[in-house]
Amino acid sequence: MKILVIDDERPALRRLTESVQNVAPDAEIYPFSDTDEYFAHEPKTGFDAAFVDIELGEMSGIELALEIKKHSPLCNIIFVTSYSKYGAEAFSARPSGFIVKPFTEDELRNELDNLRYPLSESKKQEKKIRVS
Repeated sequence: MKILVIDDERPALRRLTESVQNVAPDAEIYPFSDTDEYFAHEPKTGFDAAFVDIELGEMSGIELALEIKKHSPLCNIIFVTSYSKYGAEAFSARPSGFIVKPFTEDELRNELDNLRYPLSESKKQEKKIRVS
């Protein structure tokens, strides 16, 4: 599983990244502290999930989610924010979930267990190493 983590506050990014690693230890995690870092990253395809802060500065997390979906249409967007007031607006990006900070690892695990676009068993299997 490839997971994006995007938050412009470094302590929040660090905590979210560590929590996602604890919940999904086999995942490849790509943390970014701003939208420019994400846009400079190649490739932008193949992400299974993205934990995105809604307030990111010049570009909102909602706008960024729409950009992420252009490159990875089945990416499960999970908004993570301190502001519950964005709930209704966030759903215009068709997210998989919405978490209000401060969050728990159980909340993160629940979101990954209930993705809008679940990982297929074949995709889960391709990450395993096979020895013949």
